[in-house]
Amino acid sequence: PVERDQPVDRGVPGPGGALMDEPAVLDPADPRPEIRQRLGDWLALQRVLALRPRDAKRWLQATGGAREALAASGLRPPAPADQRSALARLRACGAVCVPQLSPAFPPHLARLEDPPLLLHVRGDLAALQGRCVAVVGPRAPSAGGRVVAELFAGGLARAGAVIVSG
Repeated sequence: PVERDQPVDRGVPGPGGALMDEPAVLDPADPRPEIRQRLGDWLALQRVLALRPRDAKRWLQATGGAREALAASGLRPPAPADQRSALARLRACGAVCVPQLSPAFPPHLARLEDPPLLLHVRGDLAALQGRCVAVVGPRAPSAGGRVVAELFAGGLARAGAVIVSG
């Protein structure tokens, strides 16, 4: 397992194949400005290129970093207020982030043609290395849909499955 603060030296490829020099896990509660900046870069990349994961993966592999990949895309980054809001929501729910290039990124996801750019994780990071069940639905589910999803995910979790969503 990869430790949360384990530094990854430039020259060591992450699962996505690019080079990185940041902690394996980015914590929004980390007071270090450089960590907050890197997390902000990843959140910006995710927000701008979430619907273009193949392009994002290609730019990441070519440039080695989130900020550089976003610059290579030629797309406008989100407004600073949106970035601050995203960081505040992550802190409030106790989530940490695992970038696609991190050695903590699950290898089975890294092998996908279009892996997620950034995982928001609450709970045991090591659990992501095993089998997971994705529970995916609309961003604005109906009240009945929410109840069914909670019952379904809860039953799977009680049976020992690791539940992820997208």
